[in-house]
Amino acid sequence: MLRTLSIIPLAAALLALSACSGRDDSKPHATTATTTATATVATSTAAPTSPSSPTPLPTVPTPTLGLRVVEVASGRNITLPVEFGRASAWARDSSFVAVAGAGLAVGRTDGTPFRSFWPTECYGVEWSPSADLVGAICKDAVVILDASGGVVVTAPVSNSSFSSKQPLVAWSPDGALLAYGPIDGRIRFLAVAGQPPPELDGTSTGFQWMADGRLVSFEQTYYQSPAVVRLHDPKAAFRVAEEFMSPAGAYGTGVDARTGLLAYALYGSQLPGSRVMESTTFLVNLVDGRNIATFENAYLAEYTSGPSFGLGGSLAAMANFCDPPSWTVDALYPDGTRSAIARGGAMRIEFSPDGKWLAFTRGITLWVAAVDGSVAPRQVADEVHGPAEFSWSPDSRWISIPPYFGGFDQCL
Repeated sequence: MLRTLSIIPLAAALLALSACSGRDDSKPHATTATTTATATVATSTAAPTSPSSPTPLPTVPTPTLGLRVVEVASGRNITLPVEFGRASAWARDSSFVAVAGAGLAVGRTDGTPFRSFWPTECYGVEWSPSADLVGAICKDAVVILDASGGVVVTAPVSNSSFSSKQPLVAWSPDGALLAYGPIDGRIRFLAVAGQPPPELDGTSTGFQWMADGRLVSFEQTYYQSPAVVRLHDPKAAFRVAEEFMSPAGAYGTGVDARTGLLAYALYGSQLPGSRVMESTTFLVNLVDGRNIATFENAYLAEYTSGPSFGLGGSLAAMANFCDPPSWTVDALYPDGTRSAIARGGAMRIEFSPDGKWLAFTRGITLWVAAVDGSVAPRQVADEVHGPAEFSWSPDSRWISIPPYFGGFDQCL
């Protein structure tokens, strides 16, 4: 069955975003555990007639190489005792956090030493729904490990370019299968027990599980080319049960695993005097292709994992992009209504698991705002890499932050 919908390669939203290194010191900065390296200052003992001493160099922040977590209620920042933090994943009961980077490690937020679970470079990590298994995709293998670090099952990874292709890893809702693969590669499976399904035909630019156990894959060879959304049936060896074609030019495509709503956005004309284009966001029923709601002047803030859905199919977005007086962080709802949650811009926006909070990056700062407006937006961290995939803990108490390696301003 073929229907017209819209889909995106994961980088297409960058058409409207202009990024640069740097920081905005006009904004307040929260206290963090980030260390600083002070430049050496030259001194002079020459006579007064000699050239004056050189101007001291400014103090430059040293990038935080490890993972940091923020306690939402207090704003307390904690640098965890692990020396890397490319990606992180929380156990379902929020008791442990797994960290992928120069290796794979698991620990708690209480400062106790992290345990090394895998010795080679890892790119993605996820806890199983049962909270007792960790799945990771690493340089040499994709692995499933138990809570003590013991190997349950593993498979070699032959694609040496995984590190440059943003490899993905995701557990099925029942915790029986781990799906994995690189961007623009094939989706494969690793089973906790028994024989896994065969790899899927074709390449994908992303995939995610639905709550009912179906797998959704996305494929788009170029952001201006047509794209395909495929629903794979687990009862038929994950063969394609439905297939949807999109027009070119859509961005920010993603599916809410709970409601089955598909979100995407389309750029319109370029705004006068700006590099930013107008954007319209759509909510569509994934099953029958029916349009649920349309939102003018709505920009989806997505980079690698698609848009953020809240409870009931609500969606995080922005309005009046790059217009400081009226730029807002918004929540969009399936009934067509919307509400402004915070004034000012954002680069990445994520709903908390309980649906009560929106966390968003602004420049190199991290903010949280109550969706119902009961708590004013407040900054909780500084030295945050704007587009990075920060992660909420399942209990909505903590946010983990990957290492800082540069600031961003999307509206040059």
